[in-house]
Amino acid sequence: ATASAQRRWMFASLIVVLLAIGCCVALWVQNRAMQRSLYAMQRSFYPWQYEPSVAALWSDVLNANPDTDVVLADASFGLLQNITKQSFPLNDYLNHSYMNKIRAHNMSPDMQGALGWIAAWNLGSPDEFKLAQRILALDPLGKKIHLYNARSYMPDLIKRDNVILIGGRISNPWDELFESRMNFTAEFNSDRLATVTNRAPAAGEQKIYTSIAPVEYCVVAYLPNSDHNGIVMLMEGTDAEATEAAGDFLLSEDQLSNFKRMLHVSRLPYFEVLLKVSQVRGTPLTSTIEAY
Repeated sequence: ATASAQRRWMFASLIVVLLAIGCCVALWVQNRAMQRSLYAMQRSFYPWQYEPSVAALWSDVLNANPDTDVVLADASFGLLQNITKQSFPLNDYLNHSYMNKIRAHNMSPDMQGALGWIAAWNLGSPDEFKLAQRILALDPLGKKIHLYNARSYMPDLIKRDNVILIGGRISNPWDELFESRMNFTAEFNSDRLATVTNRAPAAGEQKIYTSIAPVEYCVVAYLPNSDHNGIVMLMEGTDAEATEAAGDFLLSEDQLSNFKRMLHVSRLPYFEVLLKVSQVRGTPLTSTIEAY
């Protein structure tokens, strides 16, 4: 009887051990499945974090300050300057005095009325809005990146937050705050011909780059803010499609990794890049680094 009881006890112990092993295996399999599921979810929400060059750049941006502001251009403001062939500084834009200066010119009541309507509208570029959407997608929960139009942005934010300015100075006058620190500046002359000025051309570089369809240019700048406690990014194109190409550069693993190899660095420093963009209307096709 004792031997029989001992066998039953050993058999029961074996069953308990096997059940324990089975439970452990089941928990391990379940844990692996959950890890794979969490990894897949993480990758679907934050795919850019799995592209080393993109992740390094944008992690530096988003970690520099709690908030990052994406500021879209005011196409209405740019259109007014194109029509009137006048240029207005940021201060005139902020206090709205540019409309008084426009009205001071001799023009018909109909033209003044039309310009008033344009000023009241809050126009934007679809290409630049698509670019803003791609940047906002870096933070799908919307905790760090916030979208503004140039006319609703405020000076105290630009001092406190990281800021990403989309569009050239003619439609995004906030660019003016940083142009004195930049080597490349996108400009429009009195005939509204779009150019990029290279203030200190190196050997083989041009002083002026002029856009002639289908070739446009864009400036990409990655700078510290004036207090060196945050990041400033500028994306200025000679047209909206060229500005979109600036975003392609900053969000492309291939282009950023190629640029790092060009600089012989493992991590990108602050930089300015001038891109030459070939395009068809509405779509930038290729871009190459013209100068940096």
